[in-house]
Amino acid sequence: MMTNTLFNGKEQIFKDVIRLAENWKNAYHLSGFEGGSMEEIRAFHATPVGQKIDSLHTFLENYMKTLNFDDVKMLQTVMYLGGIRIMINHYYPKIFIMTI
Repeated sequence: MMTNTLFNGKEQIFKDVIRLAENWKNAYHLSGFEGGSMEEIRAFHATPVGQKIDSLHTFLENYMKTLNFDDVKMLQTVMYLGGIRIMINHYYPKIFIMTI
């Protein structure tokens, strides 16, 4: 029997990246900031909430920098494939259902 060993031992990487990205995304959404001019963006990032969001982004970036090339490529591939599935489900749900 042939098994796929591509993800063996990689589960924690997925969990860590998802957790760090969700923390960053949730903090941003909870802030209520919806963007604006460059001055407004700079002013927001200077606030305690903006600084917290920036630190969460830095945590994610620093974690990603600890990964080796193969792990990053694995994450990119899975994210790319997930993006395709989301796009298909959103824009072409009838076509997707017919192909299952």
